[in-house]
Amino acid sequence: MLCLDYSHSVDNKNEFALMRFIEERDNVSNISIIKQSDYENIHSILYTCNGSIKLFIMEKSTISNRYKYFDGSGGSSGFGTYNCFDSNGVLIIVYGDNSSLNASKYAMENGTVTYLENIENIDYVLRIYRFPRSFDMNSNLYLYDSNGGLIREY
Repeated sequence: MLCLDYSHSVDNKNEFALMRFIEERDNVSNISIIKQSDYENIHSILYTCNGSIKLFIMEKSTISNRYKYFDGSGGSSGFGTYNCFDSNGVLIIVYGDNSSLNASKYAMENGTVTYLENIENIDYVLRIYRFPRSFDMNSNLYLYDSNGGLIREY
């Protein structure tokens, strides 16, 4: 069982406190939060710093409404997936900047299951998926234009 120390935690509803929490934890400054997403006990944040997009993931305390740092992903200029095991199964987060790609949809494949998401007119994507532990942790990500043409594969 994973035991997390929530003495260094934050209220995820306070954006100013979240920014300070991220800046202290990641040793960065002048960040801008561009998107947030919740799923069950996971709160994910997409933020920019020095031209890079970063993913910051927090896990909710079982005894309070506060969140503790769980993990994250380094700088990126495009799309990506974050994949890991946690106490509840396989966690996959699709995230990225769609402002210049203008993808209409993405397909995220996990084993024999494919999830299609419409992202037309969405500049930044941040979507959390959770699968049972029996699922393959690996995933493939495909971005498509409005005509169904493949833009990029990750």
